[in-house]
Amino acid sequence: MKKGKEEEKEADPGVLSGVRLDVFLDVACLFPTRSRAQAACDGGKVDVNGSAARPHKIVKIGDALSITFEHGRRQFVI
Repeated sequence: MKKGKEEEKEADPGVLSGVRLDVFLDVACLFPTRSRAQAACDGGKVDVNGSAARPHKIVKIGDALSITFEHGRRQFVI
């Protein structure tokens, strides 16, 4: 137990602070591979909260995604 110092707060292991956009798109099965998710981001097909997003963008719960597919544009909220 620490005395005289402020105890450090540990992050709850059950709460995710954020994840890379390309990883999220792959794991959520919105793209078949991470490389295709990266290509879509690089091609300007993916927006996060209304702005074009790069594959390394960190997304969190509550972010709005807009993705342009061949058959149209779809919107999601994480």
